[in-house]
Amino acid sequence: MKKSVYRIDLNETSESFYFLPKPQQDDAIFYLTSLAHEYPKRSYYIERVETDSYMILYTSRGSARFIYDGKDYTLTEGTLTFAYLGVHNILFPLCDDFEFFSFNANGAQIKSIFRHATNNGQNILLSVGGERITALYETLKPLVTPEVKFFEISKQLSCLLTDLLEANARGEVSMPPLVHRVYTKIVSNTLSIKEIAAELGFTPTHLEREFKRHTGKTISRYIIERRLERAENLLLTTTLSVNEISRRVGYSDTVGLIHLFKKERGCTPLEFRKGKRGGK
Repeated sequence: MKKSVYRIDLNETSESFYFLPKPQQDDAIFYLTSLAHEYPKRSYYIERVETDSYMILYTSRGSARFIYDGKDYTLTEGTLTFAYLGVHNILFPLCDDFEFFSFNANGAQIKSIFRHATNNGQNILLSVGGERITALYETLKPLVTPEVKFFEISKQLSCLLTDLLEANARGEVSMPPLVHRVYTKIVSNTLSIKEIAAELGFTPTHLEREFKRHTGKTISRYIIERRLERAENLLLTTTLSVNEISRRVGYSDTVGLIHLFKKERGCTPLEFRKGKRGGK
């Protein structure tokens, strides 16, 4: 099995805060795992495998190569990279004057933010102004003390992640009205394709075809993802029973939700809750 490789050669002016403690609140929406403003030497090299964290890296000077999930990216001045480090990735400078700011984070909601901001990891390079990143770094740095101020850090991270969502939205093509109406029905918990089709006055086949043409996925698949996302959030952020969560996400009993988790996550809902809260 491939292992992570680190050769962190930095100039003396670099600042790094690694291995920050996790918050005691297991369901913290966002928390920082590392913070850095670094000037790497040309020999700097990081290869990561299965690191359960999300990286926000802003290139403020120079350039670097970032190989991510089999794709090759060149990071240039002004580039912001938002990536999940659980997939195989490699980062190394392409010049002697590479400089970057990085914020590695995790939390109960960051997976959903990442999925929407990057179109499921397909567009990891986003547009956010350098002044915004510099200001965030200077705001966060004093908060990284022996008594880490998790709630204040979470608030600051939330603002940045919202900016990333907005950066993605500015580049999107407008959603066709029919597709938007389907989304609205699903979000408002009308989760049956037949019910949606009947309410909108179309056949299920027509809706499926139009939805997939504009989104790349079927309504059925989107409903599954929506149910799973809502169930995971409720499992991590509440003490509701599995039976109650099943009802809230559209199942009449626990059998449907258990089957969903077994198929999509390889565990039961209770195993998911216990594993995540136990940090496994």
